[in-house]
Amino acid sequence: MNGKRRLLDDDGISGKVLTCENGIWYVEDDICQRREDFVRAQLNWEESPAIFVYPTSIDKWVSGRIIREGKWEEQHIQRIHKILKSDPSLIFLDIGANVGAFSLTMAELGNRVIAIDALGDNVARLCASMKINQLQNRMSIIHNALSFKQEKVSLGKFHLNVGGTFVKRMGVSANDDVIVIDAILLDDLLDIYEFEGHVIIKMDVESFEANVLKGASEFFHRVRVDCVLMEFMAHKGKESGDFIVEFLKQFGLESEFTNSNHSSWPMDVMFTRRVKKNKQGSP
Repeated sequence: MNGKRRLLDDDGISGKVLTCENGIWYVEDDICQRREDFVRAQLNWEESPAIFVYPTSIDKWVSGRIIREGKWEEQHIQRIHKILKSDPSLIFLDIGANVGAFSLTMAELGNRVIAIDALGDNVARLCASMKINQLQNRMSIIHNALSFKQEKVSLGKFHLNVGGTFVKRMGVSANDDVIVIDAILLDDLLDIYEFEGHVIIKMDVESFEANVLKGASEFFHRVRVDCVLMEFMAHKGKESGDFIVEFLKQFGLESEFTNSNHSSWPMDVMFTRRVKKNKQGSP
């Protein structure tokens, strides 16, 4: 089974890497092994967790900046950090976790974290980082792509930009260089997780965001999501943008921008839950 074993009913989930294939959940025991190409760096935040990244010869953007400055998307991390710090019961769901700059920071803060990524090399680094920071009691990792159906997908790559890895739904090539991974629905997480607290989501899946939400109706019906920070660049002025806005609106989440013409919105958008007011206008 290549280091995988079936997840049992009495297995704990915290501190594990989980993957779902054909509706069956497995634990990947061997993926966390530290390798020679893991570069150890330090995140420059209040909690300052250690993080394993790629050599700059492989990933000059995300890993390169973390190595040089200890930061990545610091404005977005600060926004999420502020929300989670206000309530330790909030759960952070990191969809498209990459090497874990968001996940590790939020787990070090003390909140429960579920990190999801399709790329095995990202998952391996994130798991090793989780262990070296002793965050197993607050984190778990899902090694799958997310889509609107369970199927095999392939991952597209860019030279020197691991963070730009994207999901392709156009069939599986016989090329040995193609990475094939199982896609699941966000709804499938309900099979193994109990979401007792409210959830904060960060989603960055390289233009696949609408497809993730198409497989998330049951999740949003059953789980109280208070905030979604999403990379929106690929959806500005498009039908996929209309779908995202309307989908989240169904569940009380609205864009931070009052302008409804989303073609003018920036690259990243925060959707937050509306605060209901009483007749006197107070929350």
